[in-house]
Amino acid sequence: RLKNNASIRFNDVKGEIVLLMLSQKGIYASAGSACNGSDDSYVLKAIDVPSDNVIRFTFDNNTKEEIDVVVNELIKIVNLLRR
Repeated sequence: RLKNNASIRFNDVKGEIVLLMLSQKGIYASAGSACNGSDDSYVLKAIDVPSDNVIRFTFDNNTKEEIDVVVNELIKIVNLLRR
């Protein structure tokens, strides 16, 4: 467990699409869990969360403003994909 990692699950939205749209905004994250490897994550399986819906962020020396940008873009993207 790392204090600078945040995994977020989105119902009805595929993580890979969110990652692609975030990267187009210059925001980079990962899919699944950190211990994922090439197989489905045993961590996500243990808590019954589909790995294709999870986005993982690692924060390191980010400002509040940078995090606000990520959150705002994430809200826009998820809302768009849910329509």
